[in-house]
Amino acid sequence: MKLLLAALVLTVTTTTVGAQQIWRCGPDGKTFSDRPCIEGRSVSTGDRRTDEEIDAAREVASREQRLADTLASERAQRAQVAPGAGLIAIGPLESELQAERRKREIKRQRGSKRSPVARRSRPSDADI
Repeated sequence: MKLLLAALVLTVTTTTVGAQQIWRCGPDGKTFSDRPCIEGRSVSTGDRRTDEEIDAAREVASREQRLADTLASERAQRAQVAPGAGLIAIGPLESELQAERRKREIKRQRGSKRSPVARRSRPSDADI
């Protein structure tokens, strides 16, 4: 009988150790404390869900994580197929910049083929 009573006391004390006692204090009950207070009342903080509810919640979280991973990979695949699609760019595109560079290079090459006299056709400050 004493052994049974000791086992019962041990079971009760080990199950309540995990739950922390919280107190709701003040006349309006808007203040919380880990110690008893005047006009305070105890608030239960234990998890009231059943094992089935906990398992169901874990399954929902797992399913949502898999869905989020799937959506992220699909978004990455779409970004690889059409980079920059749907984005607003400020300034010229890279292809436009390359075309401008080619035009400048062509003009520079044509300018170097001109004779030195043609370049001196404009009066300089020294000539004036």
